[in-house]
Amino acid sequence: MAKKIMTVKEFVAVMKEDKEMRYCGSGVPTKVPKGRVLAHNHILHTVDMPNGENGFRCWTWPKDKVPRKFKRCKCGWSGLPHYRMKGETKRLDALADRCITAAQLQLARI
Repeated sequence: MAKKIMTVKEFVAVMKEDKEMRYCGSGVPTKVPKGRVLAHNHILHTVDMPNGENGFRCWTWPKDKVPRKFKRCKCGWSGLPHYRMKGETKRLDALADRCITAAQLQLARI
């Protein structure tokens, strides 16, 4: 039996109920409070995309409260260690581990 993957809609519902989650302010985080980890959503983003732009969001959780559906991200965003939601397939998972360029983002908006 295949594992059920959480949809974005289900994820948003869970996030609304998460009392331990703290959204980051505007801009790109430069540090993470002690005892917490940084995470971001599934939106296409550049290495220096600020929180809130184009639907991109970031937040922190206590280190011991990161959901199982999240994994360490290798995209390079913010220059800090962080997490992201696991992709629904291996291909999507691999694509999510990298940022796009500003030019690619502009093309995606067309």
